[in-house]
Amino acid sequence: MTGFILLVTFLFGLLIEVMGEDSLAQLLGSHPVRATFLAALVGLIPNCGASVAITELYLDGVLGAGPMIAGLLASGGVGLLVLFRTNSNVRQNVAITAFVYAVGVVVGLLVSASGMLF
Repeated sequence: MTGFILLVTFLFGLLIEVMGEDSLAQLLGSHPVRATFLAALVGLIPNCGASVAITELYLDGVLGAGPMIAGLLASGGVGLLVLFRTNSNVRQNVAITAFVYAVGVVVGLLVSASGMLF
């Protein structure tokens, strides 16, 4: 399991390095609704780097509160990796992941629509 986590961490770091944080900021900052869906998707990446990137984009003013909340709610660190490695029921794992993603997106959209929090 440690090797798998190391591989995913390496690949995520490589993706951010190749894509660049500025490209990620441009992709997420241009449209709030799209940013909410994409930030939640980035949050599903099993790595704390995803949470750090989302938080930095929020602090830099690129992301609004809604997308930031969506991304951080969907983030489970390596919890999803452990789920997929230990639970052999793939359909159940996908349902749990989809539920986590959906909750993140819905709450993020509600935060964006209401203008609450930050």
